[in-house]
Amino acid sequence: MAIVKFGGGVAGIRGTLAGNVFTANANGAYVRQWSRVHNPKTLWQTVNRMYASLIPSAWRALDPQQRVDWNDYGAAHVLQNPLLVDYYRTGFQWFFHCYQNLAVCGGSPPTDAPTVAAPTTVACSLFSYDDASPFGNCTVYFTHEDFDGLWLVFLFRPIPYSGNMSCPSGYRLLKGRYHPPGGQYNAILPHDIYFGHPQIGWRGFVRIVTMDNQGLRSAPWAASADYTIL
Repeated sequence: MAIVKFGGGVAGIRGTLAGNVFTANANGAYVRQWSRVHNPKTLWQTVNRMYASLIPSAWRALDPQQRVDWNDYGAAHVLQNPLLVDYYRTGFQWFFHCYQNLAVCGGSPPTDAPTVAAPTTVACSLFSYDDASPFGNCTVYFTHEDFDGLWLVFLFRPIPYSGNMSCPSGYRLLKGRYHPPGGQYNAILPHDIYFGHPQIGWRGFVRIVTMDNQGLRSAPWAASADYTIL
């Protein structure tokens, strides 16, 4: 499915249409032929689908006023799609979003609609990606240790170095609900489980978001680094 913006002709298209993928990068809009990517079902995909299958029944279990509150929340919060056109999520879509955010980190499912704004972006100072002893570094350093009860969600993706300076998708959750002692967290052990040990030529992309008990997440703090041998 594609979204199309008209205005003096076609002003923009994003998505898949008639076997073609319409998208954009830093150089502007472009189109490529759609192809099926070989992507075997992973444990992470299975877990996400399991949680998703539980959400409709959880929504039906809410009382009528709670569903009204979620719908009111959706009607009051405008979002923008990739073509910068405003749109709104339904109450169920917001419930799905918050439920999934909490569930994958081990949190309790939400019932009441959010009552406060999403948290602000976490303050980080450095990301290290190297072979420092004893196991290696995939470490983010935070500028403070007081997170006021917020959860920290550590998202990561390594890719072979090919000049990529950005990585918009494909991140994996390495850690959720983590309050780092000493103002840092080294994710090298979950990194090795999910991706294997880093290799020369890899570039690591990290995103750190804060999340509250409502399931709302902040905008990410993002960084990247080439894997180095010290």
